Amino acid sequence: LVFGDKKLGGILTELLPDEQGLRVPVVGIGINLNQKSFLSDIADRATSLAMYRGGQYEAEAIGKSIVSRISLLPEPTAWDDLKPVWMLFDHTPGKSYKLPDGSEGIALGVGPDGRLICAVNGESTSVLAAEAIFGATGAPL
Repeated sequence: LVFGDKKLGGILTELLPDEQGLRVPVVGIGINLNQKSFLSDIADRATSLAMYRGGQYEAEAIGKSIVSRISLLPEPTAWDDLKPVWMLFDHTPGKSYKLPDGSEGIALGVGPDGRLICAVNGESTSVLAAEAIFGATGAPL
């Protein structure tokens, strides 16, 4: 989650086994709400809702608002159901990512299976997870 060129928070997704052994997605959202400052090693690339918009925010109210808005969306059955809306908000292409093998890639987009597609040394590769690189130092948050 990015405002301007600074990280406001993140979305963590995992596939975990359920009681039947099927892998089910679990999604968590973390948002910096009321921080007024950050440690010097991330201050140039991190922000909070309070820093960006001013005011004080209640975590429970923000959480309820997010859930309420998500619940208004139709439940997708395939990537093609999500793609038009995703493309309106996706700022992934062109951003740098640190891949699980330690290499760095430039995002090309998100594939129909949800994998991040990156260019690494002129080759296209897709990964299930990667760490966004922010700020002038290029250090991931």
